Amino acid sequence: MSRTKNISSKRILHVLLVVVILMTMITLVKPLSVEAASSADYVTLKKDAFYNKDGKYYTPFTITAINPDYDIFSSAKLVNSSGKQIYSWDAKIVLAGKSLKRELSMSFKDLPSGTYTLKFTLETYNEATAMWYSGHKWTWDYDIKHTAPEASFSYKSYETYYDSDGRYMHKINIQCTNMKGEKLNCKIYDEYGYLVCSWNSSDLVARKTNNEVGYFCWSGYTNGEKQPSGNYTFVITATNSKKVVEKTLNLKILEKPKG
Repeated sequence: MSRTKNISSKRILHVLLVVVILMTMITLVKPLSVEAASSADYVTLKKDAFYNKDGKYYTPFTITAINPDYDIFSSAKLVNSSGKQIYSWDAKIVLAGKSLKRELSMSFKDLPSGTYTLKFTLETYNEATAMWYSGHKWTWDYDIKHTAPEASFSYKSYETYYDSDGRYMHKINIQCTNMKGEKLNCKIYDEYGYLVCSWNSSDLVARKTNNEVGYFCWSGYTNGEKQPSGNYTFVITATNSKKVVEKTLNLKILEKPKG
C-alpha cells in the first residue's frame, strides 16, 4: 500500500513538473514574437483635404519623422476593388527629425466607375547602418469613390475626298467623348428606307482614348452597284449605349474610275 502511494505521488510530481516546464516555455517564447511598433513613436502623417484640379485628383500629405534615430521611407499606390494596382508613385525618404509634404496626383479620366483605395505606406530606415527594421512598417488606406463621366457621341462633320484608287468617297465624322473601349456602328439608308451599307462588328475599331473622332467612309456603291445621287441617312449607334445619332445628307455619287 505504501509503495503504491509513493508511485502515485511520483506521477503527480512528474505531471506538475511537465506543466511548470510548459508554462515556462510559453512565458519565454511569447516575447520573441515580432509585433509592429506603434507609428506614433516614429512618424506622424497628416492628410490635408483631397481636391480636383485640371482634370486630376490631388491627395496632399505631410510626413514628419519624429524619432531622431530613424529616417522614414514613404511609398504609395492606388488599387481597384479587386486589389489590382492602377497607379504607383516614386518612393521618398524623410530624414530623421524632418518633415516632407507629398502631394500625390492622379487622373481618373480613363478609369471606370468604382471604389479605389490609396495605400500610403511608411517604414523606418536607419541611414547610418543602412538597415530596414522588421515590423516598423505601417499602411494607411483611403477609399476614393469615382464616377466616370457618361459616354457620349455626336455628329461632327461631313467631307469628301478621293482615295488611292481614285474613288470619290463620302466621310462622316463622329465626335466621341468618354468612349474609350467602345465601338461605333453605322448603317446607311437611302431615301426609301433601304439599307445600302453597314459595317460588321469585325470591321469596327474600339476607341483607344476617351476623346477622339471616329469616322465612316462610303463610295456610294453597294455590292459593286452604283447608287443614285440623293439623300442618304447615316444611323450611328455604339456598343453599351442606347443613344442613336441620325444624319441625313445629300450625296453626289460618282462613277468609279475605269481601269
